Amino acid sequence: MATNNINSQMNTFSESEKQTLDDCCTHASFGKKLALNIDTDRKSFYAYVRNRSKSKSSLDPLVDDSGTTSVFPQDLVDKFNQYFASVFTVENISNIPTVDNVFHGSQAEEVSDIQIDEAMIRKGLDRLRPDKAAGVDDLSPRLLLELKDKICYPLTKIMQQSHNSGLVPEDWKSANVTPIFNNNKHTRMFPGCRRVGSLTEAVENARYFIFINIKLEQTDH
Repeated sequence: MATNNINSQMNTFSESEKQTLDDCCTHASFGKKLALNIDTDRKSFYAYVRNRSKSKSSLDPLVDDSGTTSVFPQDLVDKFNQYFASVFTVENISNIPTVDNVFHGSQAEEVSDIQIDEAMIRKGLDRLRPDKAAGVDDLSPRLLLELKDKICYPLTKIMQQSHNSGLVPEDWKSANVTPIFNNNKHTRMFPGCRRVGSLTEAVENARYFIFINIKLEQTDH
């Protein structure tokens, strides 16, 4: 009986009203799905919230120490690059100090041979968060997780060779750097009111988890 009443009421709506009602139901269903999956996919949830928000954030003009105002995108990028480069420490790689040997145990206790297997790689990949953005290589953590059974073997070979040689691929050292606003409206126009957000590659994050686990296991033993 209730269904018949709903159908009869729907017949009294115009086509535009029916479309509006369908859109509302679709948005409500989509929003509920995002809310249920927020633990594993936060990025999609907040992207949806920003899309539905009436106020859109934009990058304000920047003023440097000399009072020069920058408005155009390339000028803004250059200002941020100059500021972040000025606050970073510049290492003198031509005069690297030698490291003293602080290990005083016997040769049998020395950890000199670390073997990386596919189980370690799979465990490191499982630690990645699928809702995180991709790094410089444009390979998202979600993609690596879905292909982990296919890429475990080649990644094992690459990471073992990297460990044996003491060299890390140049791509793994790179990161996407973005300015993140510190939420101080009084200094919004100054580059220094942003902190640096660094997004490294997902493979490098997995490698970090793997060697952290190796060190923890060695400590336990």
